[in-house]
Parts: sequence; C-alpha cells; structure tokens
Amino acid sequence: MRQRRGIPQRSRIFLACEGESEQSYGVLLQKLADAQDKRFFMVTQNLRGGGNPFRLANRAIEGFRREQAKAACVAKVIMLDADLRGQMPDHANRAEDLLRREGFIAIWQRPDHEGLLLRHFEGHERADPPAGRAMEALQAVWDGYRKNMSSSDLQKVLTHNHVLRAAGVEAPLMALLIVLGLVRVP
Repeated sequence: MRQRRGIPQRSRIFLACEGESEQSYGVLLQKLADAQDKRFFMVTQNLRGGGNPFRLANRAIEGFRREQAKAACVAKVIMLDADLRGQMPDHANRAEDLLRREGFIAIWQRPDHEGLLLRHFEGHERADPPAGRAMEALQAVWDGYRKNMSSSDLQKVLTHNHVLRAAGVEAPLMALLIVLGLVRVP
C-alpha cells in the first residue's frame, strides 16, 4: 500500500466479529481512537454469528489471511460469545488453541456481547449474568439498548471511560486497547 507524502499511513487491525453487534463495537473503538488522533484502521469481518467456535475461528483466520494479502495488519482480534464454550467445550478448546497459535487476541464475551457491555457500567464491572439473562441485566442499566445497534447509537452512551472500565476486568479487551493506543503502558 502506498503512503502519501506528509500523511502517515494508518496501521490496520483485523477484528473478526461473531455478529453485527461486535462489528458496531469495533467501529465504536475506531471512533474513540480517531477522537484521540490514533492512526489505525479497524478492518472488521462479520463471521455471521453463532455455531461452532472452531469453525468461527477458522473463518476468522481465513479472513485475516485475505486481508493480510491486501496490506499488513499489526494485530488480529476475534470477539466470540463465551456461552459457546459451555455448549461445545471440545470445539471451544480447539478454537482457543488454534487462535493462540495464530496470535489472535481472543475476546470471549461472558456470556455474550450484552454481558460484556454490562461490564462497561459503573457498579457492574464484575457482573456475570447467566446465559440468557445478560440482555435483561443490560437493559436495566441502559434503557433503550437493543441488539445490533449502530456504532453511532453505541457512542451516544458508551464513552472512552466506559470502555476502560470494562477493560479493567477483561484482559483481552485491555490488550486490544493497548494495541490501539487507547491505554498507555508504563
């Protein structure tokens, strides 16, 4: 990829998303970084949701390789629902091993994306609702939340501080924020 004189090229970060909600969250992170003049571009791939975590991990790796052939990516990340671990533990273990070998930051959302979002709110950082109850718990603190919200709608509520709060208890999210330059490492 060619770099224009005087305009620094943006670093590319690959984010494989289980669905549209995660994709919007990735765009939110992009907007937060843009507001701080961080020079990266989030390349998102929607894995089209649910199912076998090992299959999703393989799709993410294939997508990353296609993107890498276009231009180098400085990091690769995947967001998966952790409830898949309980439903298909053998496939989840194989997915974890494969993603680790391939160098992915794997954000396993407990129990799902709404559970991760719940931990963005003060007093709920350690909340761990059971599968099937995260949406209800999130809507109790975020009136008007619905699945597959746009990044613009997410940005009306979630700030940089919200994301930092969640990253304080979610190590893989913190690892992503460090790569994005949204958190300084001493």
